[in-house]
Amino acid sequence: MLGLNNTNNILNYFKRLSFGGINYDIRIDVFNRTVTFTWADGSGNFKTQTVNYYTVSSGISFPRPS
Repeated sequence: MLGLNNTNNILNYFKRLSFGGINYDIRIDVFNRTVTFTWADGSGNFKTQTVNYYTVSSGISFPRPS
């Protein structure tokens, strides 16, 4: 958890994930245990999805969608 608290000290351009040719901006909210992903779709429209996470011994994990 201490490491997650430090992520807010990182400048925004370091919180970007590139996956499948799409760039995702990532915001971690340690207090509410959520991660927010923001990206542009194929039409250039911005999309946002917030998901819960929980901690595991190796870092964080996301619940499987139902």
